[in-house]
Amino acid sequence: MLDEFGIRLRKTGSLIAMMLFFFIPVVSQETADRLYQSALYKEEVEGNLTEAIKLYKQVIEKSPKNAPTAAKALFQLGFCHERLEDANEAIASYQKILDHHADQKDIASRAKERLTLLLKEKELRDSKAIAVLPFKNMNEDKENEFFSDGITEDIITQLSKISEFRVISRSSTMQYKNSPKHLPLIGRDLGVGHLVEGSVFRSGDRVRISAHLVKTSTDEHLWAETYDKEMTEIFAIQTDVAKAIAAALNAKLSPSEKDRLEKKPTGSLDAYAYYVKGREYFYWFRKQDNEYAIQLFKKALEFDPNYALAYAGLADAYSQRVYSFGFSGSWIDSAIVMSTKAIAIDSNSAEGYKALGLAFASKGWSHRALEAEYRAVKLNPSHHAAVHNIGTRVWGMGQIAEGLQWLKKAHSLEPSFPMRYVAIGNAYRALDDDTKAEQWYRRASEIQPDFDRTYVAWAQLYLIQGKYKEALAMMEQEMIHTANRARALNTAGNGYLLMRNYDQAKQSFERAGAIDSTAVNLSSLGYVYWKIEKQDEARELFKRARTTLLSRLDEGDERDFVPFEIARIEAAQNRKAQAYSWLQKAIDAGWRNYRWGLIDPLLQNLQNDEQLKQMMAQVKAMVDLERMKAQEWEKQEKSNQ
Repeated sequence: MLDEFGIRLRKTGSLIAMMLFFFIPVVSQETADRLYQSALYKEEVEGNLTEAIKLYKQVIEKSPKNAPTAAKALFQLGFCHERLEDANEAIASYQKILDHHADQKDIASRAKERLTLLLKEKELRDSKAIAVLPFKNMNEDKENEFFSDGITEDIITQLSKISEFRVISRSSTMQYKNSPKHLPLIGRDLGVGHLVEGSVFRSGDRVRISAHLVKTSTDEHLWAETYDKEMTEIFAIQTDVAKAIAAALNAKLSPSEKDRLEKKPTGSLDAYAYYVKGREYFYWFRKQDNEYAIQLFKKALEFDPNYALAYAGLADAYSQRVYSFGFSGSWIDSAIVMSTKAIAIDSNSAEGYKALGLAFASKGWSHRALEAEYRAVKLNPSHHAAVHNIGTRVWGMGQIAEGLQWLKKAHSLEPSFPMRYVAIGNAYRALDDDTKAEQWYRRASEIQPDFDRTYVAWAQLYLIQGKYKEALAMMEQEMIHTANRARALNTAGNGYLLMRNYDQAKQSFERAGAIDSTAVNLSSLGYVYWKIEKQDEARELFKRARTTLLSRLDEGDERDFVPFEIARIEAAQNRKAQAYSWLQKAIDAGWRNYRWGLIDPLLQNLQNDEQLKQMMAQVKAMVDLERMKAQEWEKQEKSNQ
């Protein structure tokens, strides 16, 4: 039976054989070898690294003790992780060979060679990377917990102004608050060469802050200092800490960096306290906490009407109302007003420019958004949100390879945020590299299993691959966990459309529209009505969607989905000339999703036309060029390390 299993698995990937294998604790050497060959086939012939990794892990788990097959599988597992740019997993695989299979001398020698190279690359990459761990609150009350967390964030902000440093974001380091984990292990997790940790004690009008800098590879303390001063000196302490760390790591500060480090954000300690507390509530990303953050930012402005950071905080919270909590889009106008005030008060406010860029982007003003976000990154090179936004913006304009570079940089600054993984996965999907796309989606799901955007993006990948049932199964599960989110419902609706199941598509689009009616939702629902012989209702929905989209264009919206959606509406009504005209405008604006264009139900009337085939071939050539650029950049990055 086991011999037959090996043959069936290699030739057909039999599900029954795989299930039998899972229930056998240890298999014969011959069966392990056959499974190894199946994994090797997946890796080298099919290029399916995700499936290869699964099979290699099974070989390692099921192989007889001390079998050479397990060592070979570990080596190939490490190599797969290298190809997927997961250095930490590759290092772990090679280290296991040295720890448990040293007697396999040839494989152990190759593993040692790869391990040495990866560790050297990692050390060089991490040498100027810093993470500030949450400072310990030495007081017992909650208010001082906010204060100590605020000190942590402010030191991160100060260090981020130094261009030589790569500073890990606050949200990635907060998971280590009160953690017993050893510093070298935390440094390895975060991919940094140095950690800053310390404590805060507040008594009346005085504050005592202790801080020290640790080299993670050796656990060596490079610098330490205790400040015991009046609360009025709090900003001077933060500046001193940043300067001392720069000196300890031989970082050279430019005159402008020195000026930005020494600038006091406010003269009011009360305003500062309310701002710090507001930021803490904002970062929880919950509706009630966002509303409370708005109150706190406003309170800060009562004490200091010229507090630029408080205006930037308000701008972010107003944008969050629209993006996450279903408020009217008019709050984006308020976000623009608040971020503009922040910049008017402090022309070097990276937070103000980042907030302005986000608000502009929501209007579809892509070039203005980019200008603001580039300015934010120039002022604060480690501002992960601004870096991420640049990546999504340039990618949306068709420059996918450059967008991927920015997204990878944002990931290095914020390695624990699932949206980074999803965005990188989306970029690889846009580059037709589905193996890497799925790998990044899987990582996102491991970091935060309930993050709905991961599964929506994953399902969209399945749709363009023709895996409609898998996509729908994922969305059905997702709709249970996310209280019928519109994104999941619209994605499910597209799946049903592709399967020509118009009744189910209608239900999905209608449920989505009841939550958040968009032009995309209206046009898709209109198409369903068109197909079920309700042309009058369909025309009305098409008209409403088209009016909304044209008004977006009149207001300066530059995003590619606007002309593409109009092209879909025209094509659905068999107005081919107009459809092709709008489709070309979408391509000119950066639309590159040709795989969807070839199967999109709303473009069905065009899909036998030579003109559409030629247009999609031209877009595919653009994508191929972007993929080559991305591969060349990745190769160059490796050679520079």
